[in-house]
Amino acid sequence: MIANTDNQTKKFENALQQSLSLGSQFHPGSKKSLGKIVSEIKTTKGMKIIDRLFLDKAKTLKATVNALLEEVENRRNLNHSLVDEIDREKAVINSDLIHLNNLRVHYDFERDKERNKSKLKLEDRAQRLEEEKRREDVDCWRDMMFLKKYLMSALREYWDVVKRRELLEGDNNFLRR
Repeated sequence: MIANTDNQTKKFENALQQSLSLGSQFHPGSKKSLGKIVSEIKTTKGMKIIDRLFLDKAKTLKATVNALLEEVENRRNLNHSLVDEIDREKAVINSDLIHLNNLRVHYDFERDKERNKSKLKLEDRAQRLEEEKRREDVDCWRDMMFLKKYLMSALREYWDVVKRRELLEGDNNFLRR
């Protein structure tokens, strides 16, 4: 039985090692976090089966929590970079609008007409950018709520495992007396 669990542990380590090469395709930091998970795997030789079960479950839940925290941070960074980019575009548009407003075209109907067309296009683009910014903020909020829901679920599960383990250890200590 112990040889079988050692084989399973080696298979798990190999699978994680292989996923290291795949991890960087999804997020730049995932290779680092998967490497951390692989390096933290401890041998379970000589451990009781119940200890192995709790250790494996706790490690899985910790990895889940860490991955979710990383996803929350990645989503937050993405939101900031998108909003900053939108703000930069709006600043350029506002600068162009100020420049167009400062142009004084007297008695030249065609030039005034073109200036107004350009001004309307810029104002329309500024409005679309503001809508895009609002949409991004709502999408970010929705994604964060989704991630936080799963994060809280994983944390709750982790603490349940810890409580069960403490309860079993308490019962074992009581029986030993």
